[in-house]
Amino acid sequence: MIIVLSVLCSIAIYNFFTVVRLEKASPLEEYPKVSLLIPVRNERERLSGLLLSISEIRYPNLEVLFLDDESTDGTFEILDENKEGRLGVRRGKALPDGWLGKSWACWQLAGEATGEIFLFCDADVRMSPDSIQKTVSSMNENKVQALTALPYQELPTWYEKSVVPFVMHLPIFSLVPLKWVPRLQRPSLVVANGQWFAIQREAYFKVDGHRSCAQSLIEDMALGRNLVSHGFRLLPVLAVKDIRVRMYDSWESLKEGFTKNLYDLSGGHSISVMLVLLGSLAIYNFPGWDGVGLLILLRAVVALAFGASFSTLLYHPVGSLLFAFLLVRSWVFSVTGRITWKGRGTQPRLTS
Repeated sequence: MIIVLSVLCSIAIYNFFTVVRLEKASPLEEYPKVSLLIPVRNERERLSGLLLSISEIRYPNLEVLFLDDESTDGTFEILDENKEGRLGVRRGKALPDGWLGKSWACWQLAGEATGEIFLFCDADVRMSPDSIQKTVSSMNENKVQALTALPYQELPTWYEKSVVPFVMHLPIFSLVPLKWVPRLQRPSLVVANGQWFAIQREAYFKVDGHRSCAQSLIEDMALGRNLVSHGFRLLPVLAVKDIRVRMYDSWESLKEGFTKNLYDLSGGHSISVMLVLLGSLAIYNFPGWDGVGLLILLRAVVALAFGASFSTLLYHPVGSLLFAFLLVRSWVFSVTGRITWKGRGTQPRLTS
């Protein structure tokens, strides 16, 4: 375990000092039109904060499009009441066969958008006034056709402090040298986050956009890999000072959300899931006395990079066990067709 932890720590420390940070982007001289595209389904409780955040954006050439995906909680009515100026609202069409909800909503939004850059954003995102300007500037400075942001994750509860770093922080920051992702052009090394994902219009349609990942539960990763496999450059950036997210506001929603995603994030078949499960338990639960210091260093570096409280380190044992529980749950639910998200289900998955 010492060797493995040493490698993970080395990658994390390298990322800490070399990762592209959104807050360091230079001012723009020209402002290409950006379409901020936001799919929503039953997001009534999140809308006030999101709309306030959007109203404060400082970007002169921006259109904002919401697509309501058959909400039943009044989401569309709230958006329709608040639409003005550059903000538009669309009703989504019924989900067709062969599609999952978010990919279908994003594909419809892209068909309506008129910007040179599509910026897909989730309803739980809160962005700084200059976040879009910095996103476009970072794309220009790094000569990439796509950019995805790693935001600050709000973790007010013990279960969020326990689980979210294991999924959203540790794997990303300790397994992949982020600065090299656009240079290596390896689909297997792609990091993509649908919470904030900017893509040049031409590149998006050239790879068939979200239609190319219509049935993927992790459509952001699938789209990112598709972009890279077609020769486009995708850059992950750290954006903890400009973009904030609270993914799940209850244990039930966290459990449902990670149950939906972890099977596919772990490779999408039984062998890969078993390897991830055993590997994570061995590394994070039984590092040996000589590995405890490296494990603490790893967690501290990752927490510092993402702006997380060092109290997340205290939740490490609980987080590791909850991660294992959610991974097994995702595995079982995926292969038996019991995955649900926002009231919709999926079919059983073939496994090996």
